[in-house]
Formats: sequence, C-alpha cells, structure tokens
Amino acid sequence: MIKKLIFFLVLLFPISVFAYIRPEKNLFVVDNTKTLSLSTIKYMNEVSSFLHANELIDYYVVVTTDLENMDMEEYAYTLFDRYPISENGILILVSRGDGLLRVQVGSELTSIISDGIVNDYLDRYFTPYIEHGDWDRGLLNGYNAFYKLICDKNKLDSSSIIVDEKVDFMTKYLNYIVVFLTVLSVLFIRILYSLYKKLFVKRKNKNANMDCFLFAFVLSLNLALFIVTYILKPTAIFAILLIEGVCFYSFYNADHPSPSEELPIPPKHIKIIPHKKKNHHKEDNN
Repeated sequence: MIKKLIFFLVLLFPISVFAYIRPEKNLFVVDNTKTLSLSTIKYMNEVSSFLHANELIDYYVVVTTDLENMDMEEYAYTLFDRYPISENGILILVSRGDGLLRVQVGSELTSIISDGIVNDYLDRYFTPYIEHGDWDRGLLNGYNAFYKLICDKNKLDSSSIIVDEKVDFMTKYLNYIVVFLTVLSVLFIRILYSLYKKLFVKRKNKNANMDCFLFAFVLSLNLALFIVTYILKPTAIFAILLIEGVCFYSFYNADHPSPSEELPIPPKHIKIIPHKKKNHHKEDNN
C-alpha cells in the first residue's frame, strides 16, 4: 500500500518527491524525465553500489524536470542534505527543463576533484554529447570520467572503464595557435616600429603615403590579432600585450642608447710626435 502511494505521488509530484524522499537502498540514480536509458541506469547503480560498499565515495545522479524556483547550487545542497550523500560524495544534477547541468563535490573530495577538474570534465566529457542532444551518452561518459578518476586515485584497475573524449580541432591545437599568434604579434610590432621610425623620427621619406597606409594596415592586423586571441584564450591577451611592449621598448633602446653607453669616437688620424731627449753633455762642453 505504501509503495503504491509513493508511486502515485511520484506521478503527480515528481520533483518534490525526489527532492525530499530518501531513495531506496542501493538506488543511486533518480531520473523522472526518462533521459537515461534503462541500461545506463542499471550500470550507474551497479558502479555506485560498488563504490559505496567499498567506502570510497557516495556517487549519485539526479535528473529532474526543473528546480522548483531554486538555483542549481541551492538545489544541489538540498539534495546533499535530503539524500544520504556524505561530504565524501559526488552529485551529478541535471535540470532538463532549464537545460542545466551541475557537478557538486563534497568537501572531503575537493582535494582530489577541484573546481578546475570539474569544469574541465564538463567541457571534455559531458558537453560534446549534450550539446548535440545526446544526454544519455553525455551523462554516462561524464559519469565514467569521474569514476575512472576515483579508481586511479585509489589505485584500482580502471582499464575497463570506457571514457570517450571528443576534442575538436581548436581545442586540440589551441596552445599551438596561441603560440603562433604570439610570434605573429612580435613580427607585427617589428614592422610597426620600422614604419614608426620612417614616419615620425626621420620624417624624410619620399613614400610617406605608402608608409602611412602600411602602418594603418599592420596596426589593424595587430588589433584583429588581439580580438582573435581574446576569443580563443582571454588570458593570453595579457601575455601578448606584455611581449609586444617589451619588444617595442627593446627596439627603441637599441636605436637610442643611453649616454653612458655611448663611447667616444676616436679620431681618424692621430699624429704621434716622438719625444726627443736633450743632450746635456754637449751643452756643458760648449
């Protein structure tokens, strides 16, 4: 009778029931949206049961329709309190109605799974599938990624754990692209400095119009390089600005040495007059 009542409540109020009723024993996956396949739910329950039985971590997955007017963080903390999730646990929370995904890590696991690792795993293992609508595969792949990490940290065999990593061209070669853009920026600053000397230092240039055009063109290319770098990797823009500033300063100092560094120019012709000694003996005799 109680089970039928719970089932009836689940059909009428799926979110509230999952938020406030503790799951049954060995039930680590709650999905009232039918996002996960039966095979995925079975696999996750088996893995989480194994981790829980060996006192490694509490690993839960909750997929709900919406957040009942709460934000993701508040809802996740509510589930931590209502479910038997210890501070040595992980919760993968999905709100399908809002299209949101959050991985909440207990305080005792933050030394192993930092916020940086969580964000990296979301980008590498969850998002590539979820952004194409394959929530089942994306959640399973991300679930396995954290499962593999836990096994590796506890020195357990993880060779059988399948984790797919979809990496696009830009992500794979991002660092190489940033290095190339940095080298290109140094080339641009060298060209700009040469044109700067012609236009503003020497001021005797027959092709001033052409040099002005080239200066404006290279400057626009350099600004475009800044924009592209900022889009690809915002933190790299500060490094490029610093490198360009140092290069420009070095070029300027090379052309304008300080007075202490300027050596006197020796005369081209030096006439050496030999010193003649007077013969005092001859003068005395005379």
